[in-house]
Formats: sequence, C-alpha cells, structure tokens
Amino acid sequence: MKQLLILLMLVGVSCTKKSPKSDPKDDTLSSENRPNLAKVYRWPPAADIEFEVLPEDRRLAKNYYIVFDGSGSMGDTKCADGQKKAQVAVKALKQFASNVPPRDNLGLLVFDNRGLEERVPLNINNRETFFDELYSVKVGGGTPLGSAIELGKVKLEQQARRQLGYGEYNLIVVTDGEADSNDLPHKAVDYLVSETPVVVQTIGFCIGSDHTLNRPQETVYKSANNSKELLSSLEEVLAESETFVDTQFEQ
Repeated sequence: MKQLLILLMLVGVSCTKKSPKSDPKDDTLSSENRPNLAKVYRWPPAADIEFEVLPEDRRLAKNYYIVFDGSGSMGDTKCADGQKKAQVAVKALKQFASNVPPRDNLGLLVFDNRGLEERVPLNINNRETFFDELYSVKVGGGTPLGSAIELGKVKLEQQARRQLGYGEYNLIVVTDGEADSNDLPHKAVDYLVSETPVVVQTIGFCIGSDHTLNRPQETVYKSANNSKELLSSLEEVLAESETFVDTQFEQ
C-alpha cells in the first residue's frame, strides 16, 4: 500500500508539472525587455483571398521583416564615425542579412526620399536583391513609422497564411527618430503585441531609449550609439530569436 501511495504521488507530480516551453518563469523569458510569447493567438486572421500555401518543409521558417528608416535625419553624421548614419546602417543590415540562415525568410520595407514601400518581399534566395535595395536607399523625407509598421503587419500576416500560422515572425525597425506627428505607430503596435505572435524589435540609432517603440514586456528595444553597437544589436536579433519560446496558434 505504501509503495502504491508513493507511485500515485509521483504520477500526480508528473501530470501537473508545466512544460519548460510554456512556463512564464522559464529562463528564456527572464529579460525584462522580452515580450511574453507563451500564449495562444488566433492568428493570422481569415482573408478574403486565398494564399498559396508553402511546401511543408518551409512552413516552420523564421521571418525577419526589416523596416528601414531612410528619412532625412539619416543623412547626419552624428554617432556614425564621420559617415552618414544611413551608410553605417546599410553596412550593418548587410552583415545581418548575410547571417540570416538560407532556410529563413527575409524582407525589406523602406521609407526614404522615394516614399514608403516594400522593396523586398519575404522569401528565401533573395539576399542579393536585398543588398541591392539597401544600397539604393535615397535619404530624405519624414518618418511615417505608423504607416510603415501597419504595412509590415499586413505583409507578415500574408506570410503567416502561406505558412499556415507556423514559424516565427519578427518585425525589426531600424530608426533614428520619432514618428511624424500625423503618423504615429501606437495603433499598429498595440495590435501586434496583443493579438499576434509577431515580435516587434526596434533598434534606436543615436536616439537613446526614450522612444515610442520602447515598450517593456511588449516589445524589444535596443539603443545603439555608434556603428559597433548598431551591428551588435542586429546580431542579437538573431541570437534572441533562438531563445524565444514556442508560440501556439489557433486558426
């Protein structure tokens, strides 16, 4: 009887123990700047049009969608070792893109003197096109962060439909300033952090940590004050991607 009681106690412990992947106290979530991904999302939402579903071996791919600030202030040389900030950022993003595994998707959205538009759709085998578009950035214009993040949200949702909701989704904003007063990002970010598994990561270049997109426990924010720190911050995006907990999806 005593042995049976011990056995039942052990079974009870094993049935109630939380999985390390869903425990909010897991070490992978210990950073105060790390959003909580241990929840279930009804995402992506249904669409009016059908999207071609990717082959099974590509549905678990990670997605890195870059929003690059090419506004007029990126032509300044402050914090850029005598170079224009845009030049330093382009070099750092090229190194980042080179380190993204070939099996994972990379995309680029830019706002600059040519306007706001997606320059490189999320995909594999597009690194050379990504490099070409980076070097084609024409510095100028304002900082429409709200519209940029909203468009990034749409593109990631479309990709999620192609992957049937599987995989990982990162929206990475590289900026050197606050949003235009008539184009604030609050609404788009509120949706992303509350209704989707998309990880919003921002690198503030030479602007410190006091920024609209710095929302502890909801977004990841890194401050970079020189070219070395900018490159290091981008490298950490890939490193942290490896430690995020698995997210569950409901369609």
